[in-house]
Amino acid sequence: MGAAQVAGASFRTRLGEGLRDTGLTALVALGVFLPLVGFETITDINNVLILTTRWPLLFALVGSVAAIRFIYALILAPRLERGALRLPLRASSTAANILHNWFIPFAVAFVIVYPMLVVLAVGFGGAVRWIDNFGIQILIYVMLGWGLNIVVGLAGLLDLGYVAFYAVGAYSYALLAKTFGLSFWILLPLAGTLASFWGILLGFPVLRLRGDYLAIVTLAFGEIIRLILINWVPVTNGYAGIGSIPRPTLFGIPFNAEDNGFAAVFGLEFSPLYRVLFLYYVILALALVTCFFNVRLRRLPIGRARGRDRLPVARHQHHQYQADGLCDGRNVRGLCRLVLCCTARLHFAGIVHVPRIRDDPLDCRARRHG
Repeated sequence: MGAAQVAGASFRTRLGEGLRDTGLTALVALGVFLPLVGFETITDINNVLILTTRWPLLFALVGSVAAIRFIYALILAPRLERGALRLPLRASSTAANILHNWFIPFAVAFVIVYPMLVVLAVGFGGAVRWIDNFGIQILIYVMLGWGLNIVVGLAGLLDLGYVAFYAVGAYSYALLAKTFGLSFWILLPLAGTLASFWGILLGFPVLRLRGDYLAIVTLAFGEIIRLILINWVPVTNGYAGIGSIPRPTLFGIPFNAEDNGFAAVFGLEFSPLYRVLFLYYVILALALVTCFFNVRLRRLPIGRARGRDRLPVARHQHHQYQADGLCDGRNVRGLCRLVLCCTARLHFAGIVHVPRIRDDPLDCRARRHG
């Protein structure tokens, strides 16, 4: 009877703790999903935004999160504490090898065939939204994240003005394409030149700072760019943004319904999906190149650190390690090269972002970008 009483008391204790944790998890999930899922803005036929609610979907997500947390607290957590679910060393090593050898090829293959899967699932009409919002937009932020990883993750520089280069790339494409009629393929490599200019402009005077001082200066730089883009109305059109931006073409073939358009040239029925697919695979190629560069940067002799995966130029900023790849006199130039690497990715991401914006000046995305 004593053992049964102890087991019953232990179960009641776990049940109470599980219910408490489940309640807290449900409240947190509700606070997170309420603005993201609970409310939705829809544009009606008069181009007016209407606020709608999605309570069933919201409560389903919150309930799912709460149920998973309850199952974990009541069943999985005690077994983990007893070691019942721990894998043997050989099994864990095998699982790690499988993950390392097969996950990356599977992930790359999935993002390549993702548009085809979407087209098969929802058809040509509904695929535009899924590929644009859940393909192109995600890959743009993937490039932004990899670029930020170079400066903050590898170099350890707290750059708070990082997004300013994203805006510079977007506005550079819009202004040069609209004013001088330059094509998408000319402006894409031109982004590297612009990145070099802005990286040098910010790098040499700023990267001698460290810690909070570097963060304040880069934050000020980002704010200066934002204020210039907003208040230089004759050039940037202020909050309204830049409209009538030329669309990207496939080596001179436009994605329109005219006789010289992409669909007519290849004997296909016109669909806006072709332009979205073109942008998707362009940003996918840029994202894969960015990923490859990040991996190679960590494996280069200049990018290997003793015992840690940090670039030696970062150690100059924190004075914690001895640099084994760059001499002291070249640390600032090394940091500037890192800034050039990340700013180039931001310009590419900004250039690919602009063609996604619709020509409608009342488009909420265009106003938000402006």
